[in-house]
Amino acid sequence: MKMFFLTSIAIIFYQTSFCQKTALSAERSKILYYGIDNPLSIVVENYSCNQIEASVENGEIKRVTPCHYIFFADHIGKASFNVYLRRKGIREKVAHYECLVKEIPPPITYIGNQNGDKICKNILLAQQGIYCHFPSNIIACLEAVRTIVKKYTMIITHEEKLLFIESYHDAYFSEPQKEIFKSLKHGDKIIITNIQAMIPSGKLINLAPVEFEIEE
Repeated sequence: MKMFFLTSIAIIFYQTSFCQKTALSAERSKILYYGIDNPLSIVVENYSCNQIEASVENGEIKRVTPCHYIFFADHIGKASFNVYLRRKGIREKVAHYECLVKEIPPPITYIGNQNGDKICKNILLAQQGIYCHFPSNIIACLEAVRTIVKKYTMIITHEEKLLFIESYHDAYFSEPQKEIFKSLKHGDKIIITNIQAMIPSGKLINLAPVEFEIEE
């Protein structure tokens, strides 16, 4: 009896069929996402990875190394995977899986390494702009996914009084912005709102606002 594994770091499903235990997993994440490359690993105990084949409904799966694959979904919903083993010229199906493909959740906006709260003025002045990324404790496989801030509005207040409001179409801080930062005083607040970012699929998404309070 052989034991078949579709395996990696995070397990999505286990299955036992035809007296063979199988497991389908996606590298570094328990969810498959639309709009990005989803890495998968496939191994079969006691067999070469070159003897393994896989197919999918809803997208495309490509082998990138003998044991590693990339899955790219055509749409959000269900993805049906079939796993095969080729032995002595015969292609044998060993597992079938129904997996969920989700939309990428919104990333988090940062200045420096802070998502809001108090920020030292010197640290603020040292930053090139605002950026966003996915929290690694939730979606580790999305850490390297490029998400670009395309638009935001910056509001500055002092003791609840409006000092400044301006919209920008670039994530980098301009020289006039940096001059404004130099004039900020302890307790002044910066609110970044109306944030729009582009995810890998090309879709623009709205991000949650963030608020910072200046510390000298």
